[in-house]
Order: sequence, then structure tokens, then C-alpha cells
Amino acid sequence: MTAIEDVDAFIRIVKTHDGIVNYHEDPPDAALIEEAERVLGVSFPPSDRHFLSELGGCDIEGEEFYGLFRRRDDPQQIMGTVSFSLRERQDSQMPTAMLVLQYDGMGGIYVLDTAQPNEAGEAPVLVYLPPWVTDGRPLERIAPNFGAFALTKTRRAITA
Repeated sequence: MTAIEDVDAFIRIVKTHDGIVNYHEDPPDAALIEEAERVLGVSFPPSDRHFLSELGGCDIEGEEFYGLFRRRDDPQQIMGTVSFSLRERQDSQMPTAMLVLQYDGMGGIYVLDTAQPNEAGEAPVLVYLPPWVTDGRPLERIAPNFGAFALTKTRRAITA
């Protein structure tokens, strides 16, 4: 399956599992997605952009996939992937080409590495650890793209 087909399968699972899933009823529009890209200085890979435009973000059985939304008390601030990515760039020296998808609960961060796009523009999902932890070792590759990552984690979450 392609990354977009994986995201479509992921979205079908999310939308058919009421009671164990929370997602944005009003996902972000194209203008918010483009603003987030300007703020971050990177483009969302196609499968992540598709997820953002369809769901905006979601949580399924404790697997939270960060999306985009504005704070009610400060509508100028974009939360989710944007706020987490900006914070990690500052706090953990995360490269600017990386986008935070999730925290792994063990000190690592699942990220999209937009500096490594494939021919379709999809970015791999890696586990980011700060440079003082990795000491020059390469980061672990988790999935070839957001679609594969989201579908795999969601299938595990609903069968666990």
C-alpha cells in the first residue's frame, strides 16, 4: 500500500471505533496547515498532510497522534505538532527538519525527518534522542512514512 492508502486505512479505523477514539470534529483547514508549515519552516509530507486535513489529530487507546489546533485562550498559537516541534528544537537540539509526531514514553520522540524525503515526498519516521544521548549514533528508523507508522500503531492499539 502507498502512504496515502495507509492513512486512509488508519482514518477508517479511527472513525469506526467510537468510544476508544478521540479526534477533532473540525480538522484544520488548508490555511492553518500552510501557516504551520511557515512557522516550522518545512513542508508536511503528503501522508501527514492528508492526516492533518482529515482528522487534525487523534488519540486511540492512548496512542496520541499530534495534529494541529489553535488554543482557545490564545488563537495565535498553533498547538500539537507545531508547539512540540518548536519546544524540542530549543530544549533538545532537535534538527529543524524534524516534526514531532509522538513521545514514546521512554525518553524518545517519534519524528518525521523531512530532510530525508523519498521520491514521493514522504519522510521516514525515526526515534529522536538528543545528541548528548546518542553520542553520534544514527537514529532508529521506525517506519518509511507517516501512513505506515500510524496504521501499524493503531492496529496494535485496538488489538491490545
